Amino acid sequence: MKKFNQTISVQVEVDTIAQMLLSSMDKTFKHSESVVEAIIGSAVEAGNVGYVYNALAGFTNEIDFKAGDKVICTETVYQYVNTGTVEAPKYERKDLPIGECVVEEVNIFKRDKLTVRFNCLNSAGVLSDDSRNVRHNTCTQTS
Repeated sequence: MKKFNQTISVQVEVDTIAQMLLSSMDKTFKHSESVVEAIIGSAVEAGNVGYVYNALAGFTNEIDFKAGDKVICTETVYQYVNTGTVEAPKYERKDLPIGECVVEEVNIFKRDKLTVRFNCLNSAGVLSDDSRNVRHNTCTQTS
């Protein structure tokens, strides 16, 4: 089926998610409420309670990328560009798209799910390696 690459937002009360988690636990486990409170409380604090809800609803956070994939990333980072000439270079810092890069890590529990490595010019005009955490929906595979 065609990929739509769109998301929707659903509002669910955290208490409802806590009740869903509690009802999924063994009724004879005497610490179930404490476990639910620890999981939900930690998830709320970290801003990740949506992952708990998705897991309870059977949704997975699969991503089409893996470590080693070559991608084009449109997220911007500060990079240096030569605004002078070859003979008299002048390097200025600009906010530019990352462009070609390699996925180093995928972590579905982070907001910025991909860690990518890319080359960019430093302030001295020397090409150097850098890495950033980026959103997976700002990247496309190169082929």
